[in-house]
Amino acid sequence: MKNRLWIGVVSKAHVAAGVAGGFAQLNHGKKTPLAKIKAGDWIVYYSPRVRKESREPRQSFTAIGKVKIGRIYQFDMGNGSNPYRQDMDFKPCCEVSILPLLDELSF
Repeated sequence: MKNRLWIGVVSKAHVAAGVAGGFAQLNHGKKTPLAKIKAGDWIVYYSPRVRKESREPRQSFTAIGKVKIGRIYQFDMGNGSNPYRQDMDFKPCCEVSILPLLDELSF
């Protein structure tokens, strides 16, 4: 099966936490989106905002990584929060604004 490329829409602050911890987490830690992503697939993160609770725009691609083994697991963040994650191998990259690319992109 061919590896696929996914786009995760996540605030820049949450992307930074994932990169630092070497994990992918999508849709507020729900299992269903991660279950579609397999080992060897790639995730590109698009960050519409700097922080989830902020209106400060980012509108940039902020990270890219490859799914390591495709095993979904829960992580205890405390306070009853147990999001689902997958381990990632993030690659060094530059943040890229989506604005000059809008006419070139198709999904």
